[in-house]
Amino acid sequence: MEDRGTALGWDDEAKVQDNQYEMLPEGVYTYEVVNFKRERFDGSDKMSPCPVAVLQLKCTNQATGITGTGFCRLFLNTKVIWRVASFFKSCGLLDPNAAEGSNMPMSLFNNCVGCTGTVKVKVSKSTKGGTTYENNEFNFVVPKGGTPAQAAPAQKSWGGQGF
Repeated sequence: MEDRGTALGWDDEAKVQDNQYEMLPEGVYTYEVVNFKRERFDGSDKMSPCPVAVLQLKCTNQATGITGTGFCRLFLNTKVIWRVASFFKSCGLLDPNAAEGSNMPMSLFNNCVGCTGTVKVKVSKSTKGGTTYENNEFNFVVPKGGTPAQAAPAQKSWGGQGF
């Protein structure tokens, strides 16, 4: 069962937690998938409801030495399945030369924790209700020349839930 949190009352006490989300500056980073969980997208005007893979990525920019943690949401929807393919190819779970139209099992997510690759991070801005927000966009780099990234060894999956 997924942790949905617990409601707090006005007279309750809670443990202090730091913000889990960090804004990474734009650049090229190596990443390691440190966690994965499953969520559900309820749909919108632009995309039908679907499962979502939420990846927690430990990112390091080799040129600047900046290290941080980012969260990437990959929608399991045919409209954006190319992003899932780029991730799988980037981290070595799928052959970088896999042809368009070849089969790609979503069960590969069960083996993604510990996988490494390269990602281009971009900072995007959006405005909602008069407030401007910054978000990181993750574009996975597919290795050239048929050399796959280093995939993690197969490991037992406990369902990939929670961080």
